Amino acid sequence: MTIPADQSWEILDRLTAHLPDPDSPVEIPPIERPLVLLRQPDEPLTEFVTANKLGMDCLVAAEAHNTPEGALMHLLREGDHASAIALMAATLPPREGLWWGARFAWDIRLDIMRNWQQLKAEQPPAPPAQTQPRAEPPPEVPPKPKVDEAGAAEAAAAAMAPLHEALAAFTGDPTFMAHVQANPEIAQNAAAMTTKFRSALAAVDTTPPRQIIPRPSGQRKAAKPPEVSRDNKVKKLLLSEVGFKGHSAMRARRMYNQSLAIALQWITKPCQEHAALAGTFAKTVPTAGVAKALARATFWCGENVNLDNPTQVVPPSPALRINGLRALLAGCMAKKSGLLDRGQRTRWCITRGIGVATGESNWDDAMSDFNDYDAFVKAALDLEDTD
Repeated sequence: MTIPADQSWEILDRLTAHLPDPDSPVEIPPIERPLVLLRQPDEPLTEFVTANKLGMDCLVAAEAHNTPEGALMHLLREGDHASAIALMAATLPPREGLWWGARFAWDIRLDIMRNWQQLKAEQPPAPPAQTQPRAEPPPEVPPKPKVDEAGAAEAAAAAMAPLHEALAAFTGDPTFMAHVQANPEIAQNAAAMTTKFRSALAAVDTTPPRQIIPRPSGQRKAAKPPEVSRDNKVKKLLLSEVGFKGHSAMRARRMYNQSLAIALQWITKPCQEHAALAGTFAKTVPTAGVAKALARATFWCGENVNLDNPTQVVPPSPALRINGLRALLAGCMAKKSGLLDRGQRTRWCITRGIGVATGESNWDDAMSDFNDYDAFVKAALDLEDTD
């Protein structure tokens, strides 16, 4: 499914309409409906809290109130949000607990994309393209005159002929030759002068000078406008939101979306086949993060954790499922890329959990919303639809 890029932000606005305002404090609403989905464990609540290592504060609340609902209300009155989240993660059924974790992870992802939307809106627009001035034609250069090499050689030979005749007449004079023989320094001086003349002649550069044609002022190349790249903060958000420091945004987006899709698949139709798919996918995620935590939490909700030999059933312990959900929620609250701070995320996590526990929040429209969300990510990131 693909959507036009100009409609992608409208879909994001619809998907993020339920998120709290980051500029206002997030308050946990009063609980007006019974928390009917919190399960009463088979053993006393104090033993259940101790066996699952929910902490001393949960144990104190369990001793004061022997029901999960009463203990949760006690922890919320005390403002102990961490213990309240731990108690709800332990007492919600597996399907409802995973829906709480997946929905909260999805909300954190939408909050990050909402921050990304603001960053793109604040990014300055690209400067208008500069039009290059029309270049003037270069001035005409007169052609170089052709040199007649054969004629030049004949002219040089004709000019040297009288000189050779005079030299022959001069050396043929017996009086001059006798004078030269009587004075050998004359011959030596003549030989030295001949050598000097030849050296000076060899040093003379007879190459014609190179003509330098100046560039016309209107022909200067126009400066290339700077390229407007995506904000570095946007890239950091896309890579850090799922814990992929060295992987591309395409791979990170696929991992996150696939983990959400697999979790929603098990929530809408719980079966061991879907749980095993989540376990296999968790092994392919290279680094720890929300994507891996969500896949593991889904896998531990199944009936068999033995992927190597499915015929030998090894059921997961309740503590494994509880710890997987708590790790997922803690990883979502620790994110720093969105508009909500850690305190706001913690209170929003409790609000989401209470909505699940009262039965108000369910997964009826989960898959249709996820399809819109996945299409938005592809359109907003300008990525090809290759999934």
